[in-house]
Amino acid sequence: EWRNWPPEYKSAVKKINKISTDRSQLRRENDDLKSRHARLQQQMKSLQDYRRRREEILRNVSKDAYDALQWLRSNQHRFKRPVIEPMLLVIDVKDPAKAKYLESLVSGKDLVAFTCENTDDLHLFLSEVKEKLRLKVNAVQTPSALLSSFAPQIPMQNLQRFGFQEFVKDTFDAPDPVMRYLCSNNRIHDVPIGSDSTERNLNSVVEESRVAMFFTSTRRVQVKTSRYGGGKSST
Repeated sequence: EWRNWPPEYKSAVKKINKISTDRSQLRRENDDLKSRHARLQQQMKSLQDYRRRREEILRNVSKDAYDALQWLRSNQHRFKRPVIEPMLLVIDVKDPAKAKYLESLVSGKDLVAFTCENTDDLHLFLSEVKEKLRLKVNAVQTPSALLSSFAPQIPMQNLQRFGFQEFVKDTFDAPDPVMRYLCSNNRIHDVPIGSDSTERNLNSVVEESRVAMFFTSTRRVQVKTSRYGGGKSST
């Protein structure tokens, strides 16, 4: 019986049992690592497929922009700062149902545009792809202002009573230079998105909210203030 075993036997058995337990734990951890590795590989494959599909869309929309993209990927080292690939490739909308808001504000020309952070890079890029390669592409230069400097004129907490929930800027992710360009050029940080409540109370929103442009659940609204008397109207 166990209690009659010499102490050194008992100690040896305990050590063996511990080794077995450790081995089982290592096996479980190894299985977990294999499972996580398989999931990661699948995620990477899905991401690559996703990127390929986007690039195919870009090629269908603008073959010249697609060709310029291939050139850029081979010549990115020539620029002082990274030149950002077309917005169509680098903007990630958080909820596909909300893509319509950004699409309503940004022109198709900008969606296939490349983004540069300084003037020298912009001139070099356009010289290479437009003048030498004869490609019809568009490139924009992002403002030097920090992204944090683009604050809405009216904070969201002051707009929630009108049914507003977020600004267009909150509906997608993009590289910082692209976000800064869109804030400066399209004021995505200052255009709120409303709800059915905003639509039902449209007159009150136009008169009281002091918002120049906004979205309801169904349309974009532009508020105009009359030069004579300050009356407001919406389109």
